[in-house]
Amino acid sequence: MIKALLRIITLIFIFSSLLAQDVWLRIEVGERRKLCITIDEFSPSPGMEPICDSIREIIEKDLRFSLYFDIKEDAVTHISGEVTEDELHITLYETPRMTKIMNGNYPLSPGIRDACHAVSDDIIKTLTGEKGICGTKIFFLTKLVGKKRLTIADYDGYNPSFLNISDHCLSLAPLPNGEKIAFTSYNGDNLCLYLFDTQTGEKKIISNRKGLNTAPAFSPDGKKLAVSLSKDGNAEIYTIDLKSKKIRRLTVNRAIDTSPTWSPTGKEIAFVSDRSGSPQIYIMGSDGSGVRRLTYDGWYNTSPRWSPRGDRIAYVAMDEEKRLNIYTILVTGEGRTCFTFLGNNEEPSWSKDGLHIAFISNRSGRYELYTMHWDGSGQRRILRYGSGIYSSRWSQ
Repeated sequence: MIKALLRIITLIFIFSSLLAQDVWLRIEVGERRKLCITIDEFSPSPGMEPICDSIREIIEKDLRFSLYFDIKEDAVTHISGEVTEDELHITLYETPRMTKIMNGNYPLSPGIRDACHAVSDDIIKTLTGEKGICGTKIFFLTKLVGKKRLTIADYDGYNPSFLNISDHCLSLAPLPNGEKIAFTSYNGDNLCLYLFDTQTGEKKIISNRKGLNTAPAFSPDGKKLAVSLSKDGNAEIYTIDLKSKKIRRLTVNRAIDTSPTWSPTGKEIAFVSDRSGSPQIYIMGSDGSGVRRLTYDGWYNTSPRWSPRGDRIAYVAMDEEKRLNIYTILVTGEGRTCFTFLGNNEEPSWSKDGLHIAFISNRSGRYELYTMHWDGSGQRRILRYGSGIYSSRWSQ
């Protein structure tokens, strides 16, 4: 949040001074066509009656949140289900001829919610051609015994758990598939960059160069990290090849350059720079060429996150009352829109379909995890955890 970010920016200045598609159903911006669908009452085997309604409710919430569906009682397309002790059997069919569109069996182990999310994603894929987000995870930082710990939860805020790493983390970036996480943490007095494997628990240093090693962002193909390093004085944007470990400097100026975010094609990078006198968002080629300024309104614009759909960037801006809010802006520089108006709102992060944004807000008194749709509608708190949530990233 703002205090932590200002501390990092202060550290940067200290170091600088010291070192001198066309599918069946497609949601487009400004237009929503929803497919009507009916969820039938599910049939339970003996003893499974209590969880039938819960399963149906989870699937219904998934489909409503996706923005693709309108749940009706008399739609042509129906979902029916049978629940046994071990699995959930789902059939997707059309009336009046009872034409089967999809059917599948989903194990209830390791968890009922996992099975339901898998069902929802398969229905979304079958009827829209789009990949669902119900099985995705949100990574975040929460404080435990004075340390900010890496934590993971389902996309809807359920099943939060600490990852097996005890470091005091300051920023994070998950690999698009969530199998690895880049994060920053202190090694002695040096702010270093690490890579954590969520499957094996292995942790290794990616960069421990003199100065700051921070603001990691994975390229869409997962082969590179864009980072901010101050090894030569002021903070600049670099890329690190994760296989060869070679670095490439992209920005060269006396200003602070930080917070990189990749375009979905991997051909461009947006970042924050104070080269104009205050933090503003810029866009450049992924080789450092063609730098152009994106934001002109406001004196503090930071934390850019490029939409997976490629057309816009979410970011944080400070208003005249020094409150932080989430905005989006088209990559052309047009269409600047504010989405939040209560408390401070930070750390925007897109879902992989580009239709939803996770963020943190202290509108209730402390920082908690929220989501909203791409246009700012449907804002809801999904998780209140620990002594507060300090960062968030949606896995892709």
